[in-house]
Amino acid sequence: MPRNDHISAIVKPGHRFVWGLLLLLSFLFIQGLLPRFAMVILFALMARAAGKRIKFSYFIILTSSIALFNLLTPWGEVLYSPGGFDITRGALIAGLTKGITISGLVFVSLFSVSRDLKLPGRFGRLLGRSFYYFESLYSHKRKIHRRSFFSDIDGILLDLFPSENVPDGEDRFRRTTPLGVLVIMLSFGITGAIALWM
Repeated sequence: MPRNDHISAIVKPGHRFVWGLLLLLSFLFIQGLLPRFAMVILFALMARAAGKRIKFSYFIILTSSIALFNLLTPWGEVLYSPGGFDITRGALIAGLTKGITISGLVFVSLFSVSRDLKLPGRFGRLLGRSFYYFESLYSHKRKIHRRSFFSDIDGILLDLFPSENVPDGEDRFRRTTPLGVLVIMLSFGITGAIALWM
């Protein structure tokens, strides 16, 4: 059963998309491992508020794997040398930063893109409809099995869209509420504080 999307109740889909893009830009410009890690935690909380299920173990394994492969090209101060293999500070920090950055990008996309997103123009409508399909499939992912992958997807789409009238990313929420504005401003304040404090 899909979780409740609390962000959709207070932030208009278009504003939500721009909000995510601006946070993404600030995330990419912030330097340092700790500030990026702090922002990833914030993005993960926002993705949970958007009703997304997050398997943190997957992202921990992903980050660890990227960091491990990055150690194959050692540079900087040697921290440990288990079995003659040098673990260097520079390679470790760079690997962790790459892994955390990828996780942050995923979390931003999870909370900022909703199936109600409506973008201008023909391409925007096509993109909005694609987001709608993806969001619908994502919320029913437990019904998809490996052996009947295509038939399961086909059945879900037929259940969701029984007629040829497919929703065109209709804006369910006409405006961003004052609480939504407060949450957006608070998120920018937190990211600014992280950048300055760390």
